[in-house]
Amino acid sequence: MVKDTKIQAQFFGHIHTDSFVVFYEDMDNWRSRPSGVLYVAPSVTTYSDINPAYRLYTIDANNYVGVNFTYSTSNKFPIRDSFRR
Repeated sequence: MVKDTKIQAQFFGHIHTDSFVVFYEDMDNWRSRPSGVLYVAPSVTTYSDINPAYRLYTIDANNYVGVNFTYSTSNKFPIRDSFRR
């Protein structure tokens, strides 16, 4: 039996934001089939009033699929009420 060699996910960090990117078979056409995901973890160093944070992933060792994550952050820069609206 041949094991699936598809890339399940890509993990990046230290760009000071918490985000993700979906890759498509045709990156110029968002209606094409999704082919992967990139998880971008935040940084523990502060930058431009962004709270330091980190994310820990739990990966299934049998199939390398991400099953969960834990996100932790500080409150060094509290959110102002004007941003909550």
